[in-house]
Amino acid sequence: MHTTIKGAAFALSTFAVAAAASAQEAANPYVSDDAVIFATLDIGGSGNFTGVIDRETNRMCYILNAAAVDKPTAAHIHSGGPGESGPPVVPLETPADGASGACVTLKADVARALVENPGGYYVNVHNAAYPNGRARAQLRG
Repeated sequence: MHTTIKGAAFALSTFAVAAAASAQEAANPYVSDDAVIFATLDIGGSGNFTGVIDRETNRMCYILNAAAVDKPTAAHIHSGGPGESGPPVVPLETPADGASGACVTLKADVARALVENPGGYYVNVHNAAYPNGRARAQLRG
């Protein structure tokens, strides 16, 4: 992808969610506390993604800032490591006005994979000029 970054300021929002964990839950890293995943979009645009996954309900609340992407048409979390392209696994609200956010319920296997291996997934924001993705960023935990 060709990289063009327009000057823009982006606010990073974080979610704080408290969860009580029993001793048994604490022994299992998947069901203990909520997991935060995030990414910085810096290829072909600029912005960020922050998501919080509730491990008990598989619900993810997120915010996506991608104001430097001209006329976004779609946004997803895709499976794939650095340099790999993979299919979308979580549709995200299109950041038509530069930002979007929502809470979505994930499939249990997807929630677990995002928590246990965030680097195996990336956020991709698409537009008409770049239907395969204008801004991409690997997730981190």
